[in-house]
Formats: sequence, structure tokens, C-alpha cells
Amino acid sequence: MKKIILSGITATILLLILTSSNLSDNGRAGATGSPGEVDCTNCHNSFAINSGGGSINFSSGSMINFEYEPGQTYNLSVTVARTSNGLFGVGIEALFANGDNAGTLNITDPASTQIKSRLVGAINRRNVVHQLNGGASNDSKTFNFSWTAPAAGTGPVTFYYAGVAANGGGTSVGDYVYKSSQVLTEKVCQVPGMPQSITGMTTLCVNSVQTYSVPPDANASSYIWTLPSGWTGSSNSNSITVTAGNMGGMISVTPENSCGSGQAQNLMINVNPSPVLNINASSNNDTLVATGGITYQWYLDNVLIPAATDSFYIPSQNGSYLVTGTDLNGCDGQSDPFAFTLTHIRDKAAFASLEIYPNPVSNWLMIRSGMQPYTNLLVIRNAEGKILFEGKPDAGRLDVSGFISGVYFVEINSGSQKHIRKFLVWK
Repeated sequence: MKKIILSGITATILLLILTSSNLSDNGRAGATGSPGEVDCTNCHNSFAINSGGGSINFSSGSMINFEYEPGQTYNLSVTVARTSNGLFGVGIEALFANGDNAGTLNITDPASTQIKSRLVGAINRRNVVHQLNGGASNDSKTFNFSWTAPAAGTGPVTFYYAGVAANGGGTSVGDYVYKSSQVLTEKVCQVPGMPQSITGMTTLCVNSVQTYSVPPDANASSYIWTLPSGWTGSSNSNSITVTAGNMGGMISVTPENSCGSGQAQNLMINVNPSPVLNINASSNNDTLVATGGITYQWYLDNVLIPAATDSFYIPSQNGSYLVTGTDLNGCDGQSDPFAFTLTHIRDKAAFASLEIYPNPVSNWLMIRSGMQPYTNLLVIRNAEGKILFEGKPDAGRLDVSGFISGVYFVEINSGSQKHIRKFLVWK
């Protein structure tokens, strides 16, 4: 029984010796072929380096164009490959041009790799190397690790890496060696420049929605927008959609990236208030007149009244009236509700035969009732409801040559009866 156990132990020790001998005693530092170092052919020298159809490749992971950002940590890897081989070893180091260690190598796969050091000159160089049997794999093995880049201003870094594709024979004979290097350049950190002019309207109405933007900057990763007090909207891109508040002010945008913030671009915005629309009843309580706007729309009990777009409205029923409208700045407003109670009975049929012509007119307006000239009392109002004439026309004629071009209304009253006709002065 003891003899059998001893034989088992002897066989195990022999296997470990052969395996470790085949791959540099559980990984060896100082054999990447970097300046001042040997490479793996110092032991595994059966064939010329980089021969036999195998390869060794360096992957920079998320790094773009082999440019590192100072202080950033990257997941990197080196792959050693050769068809029919089943055991691989590796040595990796990162150096500055003067031979010093560059950045910090970190282990992410402890089952396959480890950190070892070797004194080269006066520098204790750190290497990522394979674990004993950590490179066991068919045809290829990828050794993963991470690297934290050095501080800004330290310049280029060279990764030196060498690998062995072992034949599993238990000695260094018959193995292939591959090596290479990769230079990483430092990404120069540059803050974005000041954006070009902000585009968008510089005069707005309260609560209006507007989009502002600047041309995109390839060097900017995001943008910070600052809005006047009371405005709403948010964005980290080169454009923003906002809702204006009650006051104007400065809108600004600042580009930024991982290096810092650039200079802000500004645009001054003016905000016009909403028009104050009011409704008043005429003295005889038969007409509602709106003021404060240049266009109008009337509502009864919050329902739009079709075609009721004049500055005045003659109600035909009781209810709550309101008017919406715009002012000269194009801003929208709305009046408070106006409770109206009808006090006059209107008989429009009595004036069904009333005619006014020509329409449009430039000088004399003719007014007829049936076949006869109209000579009774009438009122002429402009589109704002202002009375321009009140009296009796001369033989059914009214001189409007002094009126400016626009819309006007003839209003005829007779006791409880009222009739309105629209005409246009055109010059």
C-alpha cells in the first residue's frame, strides 16, 4: 500500500515539474523582449521567433485608436494562438520610453494570470504573466487583464508582450514563441470651444414653446443649458425645447467633455405679455364689445360661436360670454367670463330688405330699405367697435371717403329692433 502511494506522489511531482518547466516555472517576469530584457526564446528556442503559423495579438478593448485618456482604466487582453497547441503562456508589461513602469497593471482573471516583478537595471518592472496551467486551452488562449493609464502629460506608453505555444511535451523543446509590441499615445485633453451663435426666436410670448440650438461640436460630449427664471425645459444635447415664462432674460449653452467645460454662448430673449382682453356691454345693453386685441373669437358658455370674430358681438340669448384674441405681437389672451342677460328683443326680419352698396366702397355708400333710400337713424362702427358716425344719411347716401381701408359695420336701431350689415372700404 505504501509503495503504491509513493508511486502516485512521484508521478504527480513529475507532471508538475514537466508542466512548469514547459512554461517558465509558473510564469516568469522580465521575458517580454522589451529593452533590457530577454524574451521567451531564451528557454523555448527550438524555432525562430514568430514562426510556425501562430500569432500573438493585443486588444485595446474600449480604447479608441490606441489613444488612452489619463487616469482611465481599460480592460485589455493578449491572445496567443497556434492550431493544435493546447497550452499557452504569456508575459506582458507597459513601459515609458525610459523603461519605467507606465500606469498600473491589474489582474482580472486570477485563475489564468498573476503579477510578477523583475529588477531590470534600477527598475522593478511589473509583468502580467500566466498562472501554472492557467494557459491550458485548445488552439488559442486569451489572457485578460486591466490597466489604469498614467497621469496626464506623461506621453506614449509601449506594451511589450511575448507568448509561448507549448506542445505539452513536458520540456521547452518543440515550443513556439511569439512576441510583439503596441504603442499607446496619450489623448490630449482639450475642452470644447465656444459654440457658434444660438439659433431661435429672440422675442416670444408668455408660455410659448420654442426650440433653440447650436451647431454640434465633435469635441463636446454634452451641453449645459441655462434658462431665464420661470422658464421650463431641459437637455444635454446641442438643442433644447423650452416654454417661456413671464419674463425674458439670457439663455446660455456651455459645451463640456471629460476635460472640462468650454466657454458659454449667450442669447438675450424678450418676452411679451399676453394681451389683457376685456368685455363691456354697450350703454343700452344690446352689444358686447371686446378690447385689447386685434383679432377675436367669441364663445358662449365655453362653446365657440361660429363666425363670431369681430370686436363686438350682439347676443341673442343669455349666458356666459368670453372672448379670445391676439395682439400686435401675435400673443394670445383670453378675457374673463362675462355674464349677459338679454334686455331687448330683436326682430331681424323687419330689416331683411335692407341693402348697402357698393361693397367694397371707396366714396359714397348707398343704403336702401326695400326700394326706398334709407333716411332714418343709423350708426357706423369700425372693427374695434368705435362709433365713427351716428345720424341720418342724406337721401340714403353716406360719405365714407374719409374712412381708411378696412371692415366697417352699419347698425340700424328702431325701438327694440336692430340690424347690422358689414361693408368694406377699399382704396
